Amino acid sequence: MSVPLVAMLLTALAGLLVTGLLAGLLERTNQDRLHEALHAATERAADAVVKRLELYQYGLRGTRGSLLTAGEWGMTREIFQRYARSRDIAKEFPGARGFGLIRRVPQAELAGFLAKARADGPADFDIHELTDHPGEHFIIQYIEPLEGNQAALGLDIASERNRYEAALSAMRSGEVRLTAPITLVQSLGRPRQSFLILMPIYRSGMVPVTEAERERQAMGWSYAPLITEHVLQGLEVLDETVHLRLRDITEDSDEPLFYESALDSPGTPEIHREKVLRDFYGRRWEIELAALPAFAERLALPPPAVVWVAGTGLSLLLAALLGASLMSRRRKHQVLAEQARLAAIVENSADGIVGQTLGGVITSWNQGAEAILGYSAEQAIGQDLAGLVVPEPGHEQEETLLRQALAGERISLYETRYRRQDGSLVHVALSIAPILDGLGRVVGISRTVRDTTAQKQAEARILELNAGLESQVAERTAQLLRTNVLLDGVLTAATEVSIIATDPDGLIRVFNRGAERLLGYSAEELVGRQTPALLHVTEEVVARGRELSAYYDKPVQGFRVFVQVPELEGSEAREWTYVRKDGSRFPVTLVVTAMRDEQGRITGYLGISLDITERKATERRLATTRAVLDTAVNPVITFDGEGRIQTFNPAGGVVFGVSPEHMVGRSIEDLIEPVSLERFHELLTGYEQPVEGLGPSGMELWGRRSDDSAFPMQVTLAPMQAGGERRMVCVVTDLSEQHRQRKELVATRDQLLLASEVAGLGIWSWFLEDNRLHWNDRMFELYGQPRSLREQGLTFDHWRQRVHPDDMDRVVAQLQGAIAGTAVYDPIFRIVRPDGQVRYIQAAAQIERDSLGRPTRVTGINLDITAQRELESRLRDARDKADAASAAKSFFLANMSHEIRTPMNAVLGMLHLVQDTGLDNRQLDYVLKAQTAARSLLGLLNDILDYSKIEAGKLQLDPHPFELESLMRDLAVVLAGNQGDKDVEVMFDLDANLPLHLVGDSFRLQQVLINLGGNALKFTSRGQVVVAFRQLACDNSSVLLQVSISDTGIGISPEQLERIFDGFTQAEASTTRRFGGTGLGLVICKRLVELMGSELKVESRPGEGSRFWFDVRLGISEPIAALRSECPCVDAPLHLLVVDDNPVAGEVLLRTLLSLGWRSEYVMSGEAAVSAVQQAARRGDPFDLVLMDWRMPGLDGLASSRALAALGAAAPRVVMITAHGSEVLADQQQKGRAPFAAFLTKPVTPQQLATAV
Repeated sequence: MSVPLVAMLLTALAGLLVTGLLAGLLERTNQDRLHEALHAATERAADAVVKRLELYQYGLRGTRGSLLTAGEWGMTREIFQRYARSRDIAKEFPGARGFGLIRRVPQAELAGFLAKARADGPADFDIHELTDHPGEHFIIQYIEPLEGNQAALGLDIASERNRYEAALSAMRSGEVRLTAPITLVQSLGRPRQSFLILMPIYRSGMVPVTEAERERQAMGWSYAPLITEHVLQGLEVLDETVHLRLRDITEDSDEPLFYESALDSPGTPEIHREKVLRDFYGRRWEIELAALPAFAERLALPPPAVVWVAGTGLSLLLAALLGASLMSRRRKHQVLAEQARLAAIVENSADGIVGQTLGGVITSWNQGAEAILGYSAEQAIGQDLAGLVVPEPGHEQEETLLRQALAGERISLYETRYRRQDGSLVHVALSIAPILDGLGRVVGISRTVRDTTAQKQAEARILELNAGLESQVAERTAQLLRTNVLLDGVLTAATEVSIIATDPDGLIRVFNRGAERLLGYSAEELVGRQTPALLHVTEEVVARGRELSAYYDKPVQGFRVFVQVPELEGSEAREWTYVRKDGSRFPVTLVVTAMRDEQGRITGYLGISLDITERKATERRLATTRAVLDTAVNPVITFDGEGRIQTFNPAGGVVFGVSPEHMVGRSIEDLIEPVSLERFHELLTGYEQPVEGLGPSGMELWGRRSDDSAFPMQVTLAPMQAGGERRMVCVVTDLSEQHRQRKELVATRDQLLLASEVAGLGIWSWFLEDNRLHWNDRMFELYGQPRSLREQGLTFDHWRQRVHPDDMDRVVAQLQGAIAGTAVYDPIFRIVRPDGQVRYIQAAAQIERDSLGRPTRVTGINLDITAQRELESRLRDARDKADAASAAKSFFLANMSHEIRTPMNAVLGMLHLVQDTGLDNRQLDYVLKAQTAARSLLGLLNDILDYSKIEAGKLQLDPHPFELESLMRDLAVVLAGNQGDKDVEVMFDLDANLPLHLVGDSFRLQQVLINLGGNALKFTSRGQVVVAFRQLACDNSSVLLQVSISDTGIGISPEQLERIFDGFTQAEASTTRRFGGTGLGLVICKRLVELMGSELKVESRPGEGSRFWFDVRLGISEPIAALRSECPCVDAPLHLLVVDDNPVAGEVLLRTLLSLGWRSEYVMSGEAAVSAVQQAARRGDPFDLVLMDWRMPGLDGLASSRALAALGAAAPRVVMITAHGSEVLADQQQKGRAPFAAFLTKPVTPQQLATAV
């Protein structure tokens, strides 16, 4: 390598190195900036996604609030629709498909829920599941807007694992939960790209403390269906410069993507990626953001290429300048060297180089010329060239060449012969050129002489080889002609096979006679004009193209569909449908082969196809036959002449207890018991020689199962031909069941005969064809006919002789009707025996018919019921007398009760007056006890009067308008009076959305409530009694209410429940001794509820308590209004705290407050109340009012109220609610020392509670 070049390279390399360092540093800086910008963008995108999802919880809270306000069963579709219309879902919650409510429905309550849902609408509301599942149901009852979400209505989300697990997690945690990626039933086109977001709803309106309590109180979920694409729509952080991917990795970090944003230009490269993790709503998401080239462009990063271009240019320019300077100095030395080199080349050239004057005299003669012609330079220089080396015949041509050279022409490779010094001739090729001076004038001639002797010898050899090659080509041409004739014959003769060849572009080049016959086209129509696509069904080609495109991950269309696989694998065999010229179609098997030349280049494609229409038909027939055999209920077996089993259907496997596959090749005798082999051989013998018209024949034999057990079977044989081979078909029928039935039939017959003899049944049969009768011995005894008629011939007339004349027409008509199929024959009639005695007969019969439905025989029985009829007559007389006695007793009781009630009221009045006289304590005690006894007696008299009216059917309801509020206040007074000093709380659990003005018999309704509530108080020593009203359904004119009274009393055992509603009966004798009572109260309640069109029901567990309830429909009177409409401050922005150590009482109060539209919280002790008030004040959300129970462990209500008052300005006002000690609270209030603003006595109604608030 020259010094200038090395210097240039070193200069250029040094410049490029500096340029590379600068460009690399800039690239690293750009990457750092890109990484930081993308990381920040990814964080912003993740925060935006989470923030968008957190937005939906506010919609869920609103939906939950609508249910808590309406009440668990007060929510209706109309209310929910009104609530949904009040929200602008698209604006407030962009991306949400809607909001809905999911009900938690136990399996036992499913039917009731479905009835309520259909009553609420729509009428065709139904439950659908994604998979079968046991346990309770989580059913979507409401969703708005309904348009686009109709498919989700009624869906049980517990039937799909992801939805079920998210709902359970939300319920148990009390927090919002998101499902794993799912496919919405209303958006099946987006598989695993959607979610449900769920918020649990508890009956108490707040999240219970413990998980067990949360599960107990959960009544459903508010939810929203979300589609990822819609949720992310409109997020500013997502634009065309980035590509977003989302993956849920909560269970598995290798989970596939559930969302990937679309690219404006598919195939756009990604220059960098960033991932972040986010945990929210019980899920962990991996959020990946990929930067596209536009992202980097937006950062305006300086491109390293600019540094490269500038640095490279400067480096090359410096190197060029240095090189130019060095090369200039070297050029001078090179010119001189070149001259010397050329002289050396000329001198040492293998060709002869000769210089001549214009006259042809030799001026120079190199070593090559000396070697070729044999003259030395000393001998040749100065000699005339023509005279020295040119033979005599060539002088003229030499002069011509010399003239052309003198004229300035160049002569190349002129072939001639020169004479050597030894006189021999040598073949030479001459190149002659004029030598010009600086003015372009010819001053001499240069001649190059090349020895071509070896070349001439090679040319002679080539001519010889060419002659041989022409002979070989002629022979090969003849062979190819013969082969073409043979191929053409094959193509012409192959009329059953379609052979089509195309060029590499798919244009048809060969279309044989078979193709013409199968497809209806002529070769002239297609060759060079069409591709094979014309012959195929377009839909098949498109479908196959989609398969290949997916497999090879690139588009495969058109003609490529047929040749893609052959090009890669050599050939492809596949079934296609060909389309004939007339449009008809037929199936073919097409083998496509890629044809290649010796270098492996594709020269075309060959397609050979065969019509498989007949084969397909055969396959269908075979499949049908196999299906028949596989589904046949009887074993079907074929075996060859040696008894080897050839086929064995599945039914055979069932009957013989073997695997059908294992039986092929085994002997048929393995399936037959040895005791039956001889008879089986006899059956086979009839088929040893073919006999024309010989059909199937059968025989009953004993078969053997795989466990060596024997069973009876019917074997039917028939011969068949299969592939030219004679075989036998054996059909086996398992007779085990027939044998068992035959034994049972015989046993049953014997039993019936014995039973008929014991029961004294007369059994008869009437053969309609010949009017013949068959009687058993009892029939002859009943009718007094001689048994000799059995041999002489018993006819229908013998029976008619004995039938009473007054009953004859009726009985015969009923018998004829039964025979005609229009009546049932079961008459009671009289017969007259020969001695004149009249007997009553109960008859019955069945008609036997043939295969055409025609009656053939009547079989029946006769039973002498004369004694039974006499007994029934006596019993009717006794019943009439008992009814008369009962009526007299009821009349007497009613009259006596009326007569006694008048003086009893006077006695009560006198006892009340006596109390106002001056009595000492002992006398007052006697009077009070007498008054209590008198009141009990008066209650008993009233019960007896009501019971008498009910028994007599004279008690009627008196429907009239009434106010539910007044009814409940009156009931509260009565129950509070019955409460006494028991440690029992009475509570009203009323739905605030109940209608206020109702139509019904309020007196009888109150009577039922007093009786049931009084019973609950009587049998409950501690705990609570809850009177609840729930609205089940409502329309413009009526409301369906569920009224229940539950207690925590002694309970009732299942045995006692069976007789709890019997008159004058209590659960057990000890109950009467302990608690008193007549047992009439529940009977009267049950009858009154039935008069109201309902049914009184009860459920109870001993030691846990009881619950009585009934559903009653009452009218709605004007003005139509709900209980809450009469309550003050409804829906006011109040914040209340409920304090009660009884969780049931606390839950009832909390539910009532929530239904009135107030935010409410619940704690279970005075200490917790003080803490809750302090915390609320600190967080700037103080309580407006505290509802405080009085009797509580630890700090009681009074002490807690004083502790709250001690808080000063942060102390809310207190309303005391108590079931006991109202006198103590009233005394505190009168003395002005009360730490509370007001007090209420349980039970309280919603209006009482609202008024106090």
